[in-house]
Amino acid sequence: MKKSGAIGLTAAFLTVLTAAAQAAPPLKLVVKYNIPASVKGRFDHLGVDPGYNRSFWAAESAHEVLVFNLRTGRYLRAIGPIGIPHAERCEHNGRQKGCQHQN
Repeated sequence: MKKSGAIGLTAAFLTVLTAAAQAAPPLKLVVKYNIPASVKGRFDHLGVDPGYNRSFWAAESAHEVLVFNLRTGRYLRAIGPIGIPHAERCEHNGRQKGCQHQN
């Protein structure tokens, strides 16, 4: 009896989950990022600084951290050269701001 109850509960859960997934609107593209053509390879790390509207992408093969406008996707600048960039992190403390890009 316990087994059939568990199966019934699982079936009810899956029915509710399926109905919720079908009711959700599809994802909508908000912004495209314009990556410089000179940057090849992969991006392993990403940091977001919503307070200053920036995103930081670690371009490992380019040995740089690329900085983009978070809302428009516009490329702002590159920070580098960096050996192999890892772990982008930004902090805001009152009026001071700081970002770290670990190697």
